Amino acid sequence: MLGASLVGEILQGHYQVTKKLGEGGFGETYLAVDTSRFNRPCVVKRLKPQNQSTFKWVQQAFEKEAKTLEILGKHSQIPELLAYFQEQQEFFLVQEFVDADDLRKKIVRGQKWSENQVIFLLQKILEILAFVHQHGVIHRDLKPENILFYQNNQVVIIDFGAVKQVSTKVFNTQGMITSTTAVVGTQGYMPVEQLRGHPMLCSDVYAVGMIGIEALTGTYPLELDIDTNTLEVVWRHLVQVRSDLADVLDRMISYHPNQRYNSASAALQAVQELTKTVYPGTPQVPNVTNVNSTVPPTSSSQAKSVPSRQPTPTPTPSLKQQPAQNLSSNTSSSTGSSSTGSSSNSSFSNSSSNSCNNSFNNLPVPIKYAGISRRVVADIIDKTILIVSALIFDLITSGIDNNEGFWLRFLAEYIILGFIYSLVMESSPTQGTLGKMLLGIAVTDINGNRITFEQAAKRYISKSLSYLTACFGFFMAGVTDKKQTLHDKISNSLVIRK
Repeated sequence: MLGASLVGEILQGHYQVTKKLGEGGFGETYLAVDTSRFNRPCVVKRLKPQNQSTFKWVQQAFEKEAKTLEILGKHSQIPELLAYFQEQQEFFLVQEFVDADDLRKKIVRGQKWSENQVIFLLQKILEILAFVHQHGVIHRDLKPENILFYQNNQVVIIDFGAVKQVSTKVFNTQGMITSTTAVVGTQGYMPVEQLRGHPMLCSDVYAVGMIGIEALTGTYPLELDIDTNTLEVVWRHLVQVRSDLADVLDRMISYHPNQRYNSASAALQAVQELTKTVYPGTPQVPNVTNVNSTVPPTSSSQAKSVPSRQPTPTPTPSLKQQPAQNLSSNTSSSTGSSSTGSSSNSSFSNSSSNSCNNSFNNLPVPIKYAGISRRVVADIIDKTILIVSALIFDLITSGIDNNEGFWLRFLAEYIILGFIYSLVMESSPTQGTLGKMLLGIAVTDINGNRITFEQAAKRYISKSLSYLTACFGFFMAGVTDKKQTLHDKISNSLVIRK
């Protein structure tokens, strides 16, 4: 089987290989079905070690890195690893696959994204990457082709370079790494230390920064100038951009690693500061109709492997299956890296593509937090509704002549009805009670998404603290930067104007 096509083969007794999807410098990618799971489609990746020196050490390294991918795959926005194994001195990974559009289809030469769209993109990528870095893992090959969008604009990161790195190592008889035969990554998104074979966590931060600049300027990384004195990337003259965003991007792509954010978490914190002046609802990335113009020169699209699971916390519909990305991470022939290779073309269903593109039309608008006066009026309306509802409920359940213990009953009915009313309305698609709806305001989480039922409960219960502080908790909305009350802060929620 070594080196031969796997089409028609059955691996591990139940992975039946049906089609070859692509081949690259690190291995081959095949479409298969899992006969033990009702012929569920999956993707099989066959790793090609660059040498056969000291096989047992290569095997141990592969198993270690595969286990790392298995841990990372527990995140809902990172591909799930279904299986990894070795047969006849070859190494295999098995992953699920789904339909999804990659970022390359959204970035067009000459088309500039808005600042808010870029901030949104940076935040979404860094949120996932922070999880990766917390496990001490470096992605090594972040680029638009390895970033996917669900139909609800949730981001998925694919094609980690950890296992591919194993195939480039040469071991001596003691299991020590003696050399590396190739660099994992894509030129233009790799900083100098990665090109020299020494990637760091901040190397991934550099790649994310370059993706942000590419979207902001409509210019591919390899087309950007380099300052001959500082060796820094020169890009600010290509676009009018707010200084704080430009400063964050410049730090992310600094030539010297010690001048960058040291991890995704640090970069994410800086980007989140930028979101304070951006509408907290989900901004949409541009709709692109001419897919062919989105691909850089001499590059080709690839099939992408992502888990058929829903990103948290917002529930999403089930995703459709699609082939995984070729094991060769480099899609540009101009990279100069030995990891380049041919790849299979993406095959997305028209219905999925149209549905995804239709979700990328609206642009973000400036944030408008609800003022204290508007919130007070909405609260008065809601309290009036609850008082009338409690009186009607008491009349129905206790009768008109039963005055014994009326006030105690009324208070209990008011609290219970208020609890149910607030939780159901604020966690529903309306994102607010009737009073808030009438005043044109809504409750969101800190990122602008609909709050969960648990958050709504926490928000309602913590209101008691605002009352216990002699209503000071409510008047905090007049002095805080996001006009948050005490219970807003406790429940990590916002009240915004629609």
